[in-house]
Amino acid sequence: MIHPIPLQKGDRIDIVSPAGKIDPSLIDAAAKRIIAEGYKAGISVHAKGSFYKYSGTDEQRLIDLQQALDAPEIKAILCARGGYGSIRIVDKINFDAAVEQKKWLIGFSDVTVLHIAAYQHGLASLHGLMAKYMVQGTSEGVQHVFDTLSGKHSSVNIKRHPLNRQGTAKGTLLGGNLSMLYALRGTAYDLDWNGAILFIEDIGENLYHLDRIMQNLRLGGKLKNLAGLLVGQFTDMQDTEFGKSAYEIIAEAVSGYHYPVAFDMPFGHVPFSRSLLHGKNARIECCDTGSVVGYIV
Repeated sequence: MIHPIPLQKGDRIDIVSPAGKIDPSLIDAAAKRIIAEGYKAGISVHAKGSFYKYSGTDEQRLIDLQQALDAPEIKAILCARGGYGSIRIVDKINFDAAVEQKKWLIGFSDVTVLHIAAYQHGLASLHGLMAKYMVQGTSEGVQHVFDTLSGKHSSVNIKRHPLNRQGTAKGTLLGGNLSMLYALRGTAYDLDWNGAILFIEDIGENLYHLDRIMQNLRLGGKLKNLAGLLVGQFTDMQDTEFGKSAYEIIAEAVSGYHYPVAFDMPFGHVPFSRSLLHGKNARIECCDTGSVVGYIV
């Protein structure tokens, strides 16, 4: 894997909206935060735009993203938000220049599609806070993004959870938003998870639909040969009469396997979210006292 070059003060970070539209004030505030951290901030042409649910037409969003991926003066791309839309343009993106420049791509949720495409081109990327949480997130979560971008790969620690399965594992960190991973099943972007440490999160799904996703992955053999599983935040889940919580649904689906599983990990649609390097080799440990995720240098 090619790992992005650590940022230096004065490097340029551009904000791009490859999917859903966003309150323009959040983009302006995120740009100010980038500048306050000692970097230059740029904003793509249609980042503040509006076209139904999107920030722009498919063509406009693709042009913005491609220009940011190609421009050598832009060292990192911060996606403004997720929402929906990346899957509509992913097959038209050229990652050649971004790979050659070892450029950062930052985001989560719908941006999972772009992380997977970057990985398929040999480029690691950052599953991390976007514009909204760059403004509204906790100071620790925001600082963790900038620390990671500058090359400080600190461990992520979390207290124990009753559903955790103990053990240690090494593997490549792959994953992101569970609904997007499910949407990519059977496509050219359906990654091989064998030997990987899978990490998942989601928001606003019906619990029965989450169960459907997990049963699909189980029946399709996608969960069988993982090295480990990291379960992040599943926020604002619907259909509370289903009878099981989100974590119980996931625990049941992987109950027939023996790799370590860590629940309630601090990433997802929450202000305290921590960043994970998609495509980076990592080591996880689950024990009585909690869980640790550390990178293998």
